[in-house]
Amino acid sequence: MTAITKLPMAVGMRERKKFKAAGVVFTGETMMYVLFIIVIMAVVALNWNKFLDLGRTGSQYLEMSNIQTAATGYAAHRRDGAGPTSMQDLIDGVAAADSITGSAVTNLLNPDSGRFKNGVYKDAFGSDFVFGTAANGNRYIASPGPDRQAGTDDDLYAYY
Repeated sequence: MTAITKLPMAVGMRERKKFKAAGVVFTGETMMYVLFIIVIMAVVALNWNKFLDLGRTGSQYLEMSNIQTAATGYAAHRRDGAGPTSMQDLIDGVAAADSITGSAVTNLLNPDSGRFKNGVYKDAFGSDFVFGTAANGNRYIASPGPDRQAGTDDDLYAYY
C-alpha cells in the first residue's frame, strides 16, 4: 500500500486559513464577505428612519405647495380676507355668507388628495398642521417636521 502524501505547495502560494463557526467551515475571504454584509445591514438598520424622514420631507414640501394654493384661494374668496385656521376650513371651503360673490366656494382642498384619515388631515410625519401669522404679517402653514414638535428648526413652512 502506498501512503498519500501531501504535495509541497508551489512557490508563491500559501495555504488558506479556515475558520469554523456553528459547525460551518469558512475561509478568510468568506468571513470578510459575511462581516461586510453585517456592517451594511447595521448601517441600514440604524439609519433607516433618517432615510424615511428624508422621503417624507420631500413629499411634505409637495403637499404643502397644494395646501398653500388652497389657503390662498380661501383667503381670496372670503369677504373679510381671513385665512384658514385649520385643514377643515380648506376642506369645507368658504360659506356663501362669507364669500365675495355670495355663493359658496368648495373644492379648495379635496380630502382624498392627501393624508386625510379618520376625519383628520395629518402631515407626512403624522402631526397636525399649524396655521398662523408671522411677526411681519405673512400668513403661514407649518408642518412640525420629523421631530413632530412645532417651533423647532426642522419645521416646514409654506407662506401665502
